[in-house]
Amino acid sequence: MILKKCRFIITQDEERRILENVDLKINEEKHIIEEIGAEVTRESSEEIMDCSKYAVIPGIINPHIHLFTVSMRGMDVTSWEDLWYKAHNLVEYPSILEESWRKSLNIISSTGTTLIAPTEISYEEFIKQANTFVDIVGGPFVFSMPVKVSGKTIHVSSLSDVKPEIFKEVVDEAYKENINVSIHVSNTRDEVFEFKKVYGKFPVEYLDYIGALRENVILVGLEWITNWELKAISNAGCKVVLIPSCSMYYALGGLPPIIEFMKENTTLGIGSCSLTCNNGFLLQEAKTLLYYVRSSYWSFKVTVQHVFDIMTLGNAAVLNIKNWKIAEGLKVNLTLINIENTKFIPLSKKNIVQNIVMYSEPYDVKHIIIKGKKYTIH
Repeated sequence: MILKKCRFIITQDEERRILENVDLKINEEKHIIEEIGAEVTRESSEEIMDCSKYAVIPGIINPHIHLFTVSMRGMDVTSWEDLWYKAHNLVEYPSILEESWRKSLNIISSTGTTLIAPTEISYEEFIKQANTFVDIVGGPFVFSMPVKVSGKTIHVSSLSDVKPEIFKEVVDEAYKENINVSIHVSNTRDEVFEFKKVYGKFPVEYLDYIGALRENVILVGLEWITNWELKAISNAGCKVVLIPSCSMYYALGGLPPIIEFMKENTTLGIGSCSLTCNNGFLLQEAKTLLYYVRSSYWSFKVTVQHVFDIMTLGNAAVLNIKNWKIAEGLKVNLTLINIENTKFIPLSKKNIVQNIVMYSEPYDVKHIIIKGKKYTIH
């Protein structure tokens, strides 16, 4: 398959090159990008797709999403704690869970997302018959110590549900199997200070103290952490997933120290988290993050390119996916955004990243390519 005359290819390579009016040839059998250039070689039977109206970006990854939360839309939720109290009750019903997953996967597939790490899917049989083209690298949602750690990325509810020492056991076991472990932590002021009353230290500080911070740990939210905890995260090589819409919607009140994280070269990603407060479209979450940081810091230090990097390269790095850029010889999913709408004008290599972050809507994503196969979604 050849993507012909791509208006822009946003490579996200080390130089952040943006290619203009070039072809991209995909080897569908090997699932790799075979050639990029002004005129690529063509086989007589090869499918040609006119991409003169499209910006091509690395396939959108969502590293943290609770699919079951779609069933909580419209529910009377009064706080972050109330959200998870109701969530605990919901996950006791497998039939409701599976129906929620199906609805959520339909929503996610319409946003140009090519790969997700949902927090609760652990049933391989469901994944096989889920009737979705979106890649899933999920694992169980753990409310207590599992009998066996499994999956590629598993999620532990919180330190309110799983004691820190149990969490350390999960992390150590997962580390042996090269499995990521994510956890919501330090999301509210009350949570942080209640934890300190019991353990004498703040949550991340205590996890560091007992050796539960490792490079396979993904910390989600972190709206209420201290400077010394930030250093511990950096030293341990933990990853961080930011959830800007949920942070604001659920009135968490804190702000993850994003600029400080960037100074420490902490791996940052953006997740949609609960589908009660957004539609799972990660480009909108990137824009929300930009607004969130600039409003809170009164600063322009974080640019559109920064949040786009977090959404693309950062999300891949959170899940230990290497080479999530557009280059010859690489296996990579692609998201194609229709930029013919006047809202994207003026168009140039200098402003295309800004325009797609600031103005894209889910309906602008017309096609995605996953493992060499094209899917039309709008």
